[in-house]
Amino acid sequence: MSQHTGGAPGEPEVGGRLAQAATAQDFSLAAAIGSPRDVVESTLPTLAFVVVYTVTSGLRLAVTIALAAAAASLLLRAVTRRPLAPAVAGAVVVVVCALLASRTGRAQDFYVPGLVINAVYGAALALSVISWPRVGSFPIVGLVVGPLSTGAGWRADAARMSVYRRLTALLALMFVLRLAVQLPLFWAGAVAALGVVKLVMGIPLTAAFVWVAWSALRRTPAQVVGPDEPVRPAEHG
Repeated sequence: MSQHTGGAPGEPEVGGRLAQAATAQDFSLAAAIGSPRDVVESTLPTLAFVVVYTVTSGLRLAVTIALAAAAASLLLRAVTRRPLAPAVAGAVVVVVCALLASRTGRAQDFYVPGLVINAVYGAALALSVISWPRVGSFPIVGLVVGPLSTGAGWRADAARMSVYRRLTALLALMFVLRLAVQLPLFWAGAVAALGVVKLVMGIPLTAAFVWVAWSALRRTPAQVVGPDEPVRPAEHG
């Protein structure tokens, strides 16, 4: 979950949002979910696909409109000179979604990449919490937030490591919850319901998790650990 990679359409990338919000002095909804423009850009391809397919039952038309929405987002970012990486990553995912649904002729297959992304993220997060022999654990939330707040010695901060593990487990649970709700709808071919649930479990769940993470980390001051010095409390501006 790098800070610049995008997730499936309608599912905002978590890593960058978490890094921005968890290290801030005050919680910011914009840091958690992005600006209104970010929200529109991340949800528009899925929303367009759901609306067009529900109204017309035309898979080709729905796929075309979803691709057009992703292209429009990319073009808008280029014109306004905003970072292109999120839009490019999102557009690539939309293209894969569109190609898969077009090839199989099943509208629900538009959501397969998102389901796979949730499964991979959930598994990676769960594995990162496990304490491995000789090396210990590397909770992904800690990998994202730790170096920004503590530095290279972030794993030596025992109190925060405990928080990082719990937050990583909670984030893994979020991805598992998405799968638990969305997979039955996928298997049932409930295209409209699956699209709506995907949007509802995207930005709102991400914002809720980032708020929980911010709250937990603010209650646990970071410890600064240098290469040859003992642990000491970090200074907060």
